[in-house]
Amino acid sequence: MKPESVSTKQERIAELARMNPAMAFTSLNQYLDYEWLHYAWAQTRKDGAVGVDGQTAEEYAAKLEQNLLSLIDRIKSGRYQAPPVRRHYIAKSDGGQRGLGIPCFEDKVAQRAVSMLLEPIYEQDFMDCSYGFRPRRNAHQAVQAVRNGIMKPPASDYLSCVFLEISMSDLVSKVGFGSVFLLHFSNILSGMVLVQIAEMIEEFDFSRTPYWADRTAFQTLGVAVSLRSSVARLN
Repeated sequence: MKPESVSTKQERIAELARMNPAMAFTSLNQYLDYEWLHYAWAQTRKDGAVGVDGQTAEEYAAKLEQNLLSLIDRIKSGRYQAPPVRRHYIAKSDGGQRGLGIPCFEDKVAQRAVSMLLEPIYEQDFMDCSYGFRPRRNAHQAVQAVRNGIMKPPASDYLSCVFLEISMSDLVSKVGFGSVFLLHFSNILSGMVLVQIAEMIEEFDFSRTPYWADRTAFQTLGVAVSLRSSVARLN
């Protein structure tokens, strides 16, 4: 169950983003405390594969309070650096291989904590017809919404949203990492949070991994790096 303090903070962030669409958030670090990180840890899958450090979720939990306090201190001071992502390949039906990026467990917790900061901000930009990588929404609901739209005339009123699927590797290679970063985080001016986002993006190998292949990593980036957010802002 989400702690009341976390819910209150997220509601406050959402209210600020909703009331001031053009506002740049200059301080988000203030929301990161032990309870926030503990909830981020609670929401992180414990049965995933280990990262490059070989640490399991059980091993991390053995000294949970100590580890989370250390993580908070490193994030807020700017000393936290995202470890390299472990590369793993799985077989594809066509005989090829699909590369997956597997972060370390602590980095997954950090990603979740940052995602919890960004989600209330960027949720205000999404249109009601957007279902991709959003809380409490899924592909089945998207299919049902399309079905309902087709069944209820005029269909054009319900099919006015165009969903784009664009390879992040193509975007980065054609536009450049810096431009993509500035485009998506132009309203996040909290220094340490920007540092963590940049770390996460740089460690996520877009050139070799489709952005949908690693759901854990993309849930963090999907809130802010999703092209749907840009489409909403530019329109």
